[in-house]
Amino acid sequence: MALSSNSLFHFTRGGYEAIQSILKDGFWIKYRCEDMPQNMLKGIYSSNTSESITERDASINEGVMFKQYLYIPMVSFCDIPLSNTREHLRFYGSEHQVEKVGKKEIKYLGYAIGLSKEWAVTKRMNPLIYIAHNSHLAQSLVYQHKLDQLKKIESWPPNINIDPPVVYYPPVPIDLDKGIIQDQYGNQFPTSYLYVKPVSKINYHIGKEYPVRYQDEKEWRYIPDDACIIYDKQRLFSSNHAIFYESFNTNRDRALKEVSDKYDNLTFSHQDITHIIVGKNEEIPAIQREIELVYGSVASPDELRLLYSKVTSYETLEKDVFSS
Repeated sequence: MALSSNSLFHFTRGGYEAIQSILKDGFWIKYRCEDMPQNMLKGIYSSNTSESITERDASINEGVMFKQYLYIPMVSFCDIPLSNTREHLRFYGSEHQVEKVGKKEIKYLGYAIGLSKEWAVTKRMNPLIYIAHNSHLAQSLVYQHKLDQLKKIESWPPNINIDPPVVYYPPVPIDLDKGIIQDQYGNQFPTSYLYVKPVSKINYHIGKEYPVRYQDEKEWRYIPDDACIIYDKQRLFSSNHAIFYESFNTNRDRALKEVSDKYDNLTFSHQDITHIIVGKNEEIPAIQREIELVYGSVASPDELRLLYSKVTSYETLEKDVFSS
């Protein structure tokens, strides 16, 4: 069985309307909060390990323990065969009420669109590097860049008895081809920081804990050429330097608001589509009509018929593909 696919899948919790929007307008670029390699070192709290913060760990950062994140504008895809998409379709599924033996139950129906890997390469996407907790690679990436020289907001530590004025650091577009990028504070770090993720982590969805093995997603990531990277620092427990961290929060929120709508959508042609997955069988005719509306003027009759054949439902996959 193939471990990779010729298609890259984008899963969505937005249901039928999201698939409809993607066909019409392409993918919206959204900011995602991603762990920096610093979070994957020994002693730094990580939800994929049982290690706790010790007094010695806390003393490393002058008694202040924190996690560091980058907010990155992106669209994510998974490089997995259709036959292996069951868990992703469920996890990213859209909530629906169904009747079952006279009772109403909640069922999660998966929605996704698949596009060719050739298209992804033309958009300069890249698969991620998955970092194991406290690995040599995690340590190496941190040595390449130390974030202990952040520009100081007023002073460090701030006077906790006086509220300092918040200094705003506006986001700056980067050049992904230079190998070194920077955040809104002017900190520089390798481009590889935009393409790393922990091997596993505990996530929360619908009020429940889910251990997620990110490496199973085999993610490919699209990042715009003019991306603005937003740095964030979050403390793990109470600190005498709360004002300092509040300044980070204020800068982060203002920067994200400023750049959240600046990017053009990620687009594709009808020839790039390999799969369209809707949740229910009854949605198939509707999405086929949408295909005709969107591509009827640019696709030939044969191309339209081919596109219709690429539509299937989660309900059908459950019975015919995933049940085997």
